[in-house]
Amino acid sequence: MMKKNNLLILAVAALGFAACANDETTAVNEKLAESNAISFRANVNGLMRGIDVNQTWLQDGSNGFKVRATLTTGGAQYFPETQYTYSAGTYTSTQKYYWPQTEALDFFAWAASGNDVTHTENTYEFTVTPNSAAASQSDLVVACTKNKTKTGTYNPSDVYNQSAGSQTSQYGANGVPLNFRHAGTKVTITLTNSNTDGLDFVIRDASICNVKGTGVFTFDPTTATDNQTTTSNGGATLALSQWETSTVPTTTNYSQTITSLTTLAQDWILIPQTFTYATAYSGSSEGNPFNGPCIKVSLKIKNHGSEIYIVGSASGENDGYVTAMWPLSAPASGWLPGKKYTYTVDLAGGGYYPANTTAGTGTNLDPILEGAEIKFVTVTVDEWPAGDATSVYTGSTPSTPVVP
Repeated sequence: MMKKNNLLILAVAALGFAACANDETTAVNEKLAESNAISFRANVNGLMRGIDVNQTWLQDGSNGFKVRATLTTGGAQYFPETQYTYSAGTYTSTQKYYWPQTEALDFFAWAASGNDVTHTENTYEFTVTPNSAAASQSDLVVACTKNKTKTGTYNPSDVYNQSAGSQTSQYGANGVPLNFRHAGTKVTITLTNSNTDGLDFVIRDASICNVKGTGVFTFDPTTATDNQTTTSNGGATLALSQWETSTVPTTTNYSQTITSLTTLAQDWILIPQTFTYATAYSGSSEGNPFNGPCIKVSLKIKNHGSEIYIVGSASGENDGYVTAMWPLSAPASGWLPGKKYTYTVDLAGGGYYPANTTAGTGTNLDPILEGAEIKFVTVTVDEWPAGDATSVYTGSTPSTPVVP
């Protein structure tokens, strides 16, 4: 009986040791796996407000970004587009992927803040059609970093991965740095009045008109350099050539309500593009009067301090407005990705009517305030005519008046 009890005790003890050994091995394996899991540290260059993708947006809830990994040598896919979200200083995925033993990886990541970006997973192509409402437009950002291994070569620009006293960057332990760049262009309008002593304006809305409303952005990882991994890109932007817009008609208009001399409440995020400065009417409808992009402002104009309108009329809150237009200019390089363009419109300049009113020409631009300013021409001064009669003095008293 004692022998059986001893055997039972030995058996239980053996099970206990086995259980401890299994727990310890599992804990070690989990630590090894966790340290080998691929994670990221992200930065967005050019933090802006509103609908933009920025640090706060990336770290909020389930936003994050999607990442695809390919082998640096050969380009084969290592893992498909996977959602990475923020927690405790790094971005990790629910479906974890781990570093290969020796091979290097290239990473391509993207995020969009709205629903007007369409994309086929595991490709580098995005079709963007900005929403008509500025507050609902998407900010598309992309990032690429190449030739990364679990323990990579020391790079001073990789600020997240510097290891004091070491010449290696611990991507496995510290995460891979990603610097996102904006693929779209920001545009806004500021309204001013240089003649506050002479003119008062009543404003209803402002628009950017006749710009390309759809574009296809393609990121080519084979030609991309590994220059998007630092916290500052020194003003560099993505290339305009990465956008294809040649097949898109220039008929898209974007409008916002604005009721005072100020900057629009919301920036537009539009398709990067080139265009020609409009110098004539297209001869078409009021919706597309110029042969190129333009700015529109619905307004009424009064003499300062007066309730008498010189442009437009007082007929109703939403009636009586005149559409003033200004041909839109752009730098020779066009609207570049990741750049913001502010157009300051001096309303005292008047703008142009939305339809040509000069009969028989079809191409002249007709200024709204031309002919509205009170002017005076052919100003003359009367001569001094002779009087009706003169008196001739021959002595101390006048003689009889002489009538001419």
